[in-house]
Amino acid sequence: MKKYIIIFSIMLLVILYMNLHNKDVSPIVKLFKEHLNEKISLDGYSHVFSEDSISDYSVFRDKYPYLIISYIDEDCSVCKFKLKEWYKYADMLPKNEQLAYVFIYRGENLMNYLKSVLGKRGLHPFYYLYSEEFTYIANNPHIDRQIIDNSFLIDKENQIRVIGSPLTSSGVKELINKAIQ
Repeated sequence: MKKYIIIFSIMLLVILYMNLHNKDVSPIVKLFKEHLNEKISLDGYSHVFSEDSISDYSVFRDKYPYLIISYIDEDCSVCKFKLKEWYKYADMLPKNEQLAYVFIYRGENLMNYLKSVLGKRGLHPFYYLYSEEFTYIANNPHIDRQIIDNSFLIDKENQIRVIGSPLTSSGVKELINKAIQ
């Protein structure tokens, strides 16, 4: 009997130990961790647009080795709110000469979309990659759909370095600043 009590006690300790060290991480945090350092494909985009210019994408990437990218779709009402928030709080975003903010836009007419959402021309240096098709989503099937709609800091090799918006978390701002130093 004493032998069974000892075995049972050891098994109980092992189970308790495993439960303490294998706490469940929320599913979204788990997805974020799985996708860090994954590559984002930006194939199919040859030009980058600002509100008053068009540039060759490869020249743009030579100038800005770090991009914060955020996907917006003209049929998405949450995306309109997201874009307004970026413009509203643009002055609070991390700034660095190696960093550019790029919206990946899917829709028919980028300038009409910006005018309808913002009501006027924006005053901040945001850039846009534009496609009428779902190029960004189609080129990145390895990135979970719950993640692909988020904002990312990517490096020169298009690897995800930070997931999240610097607008919503000071922790994300700190991570971005550390990553680009």
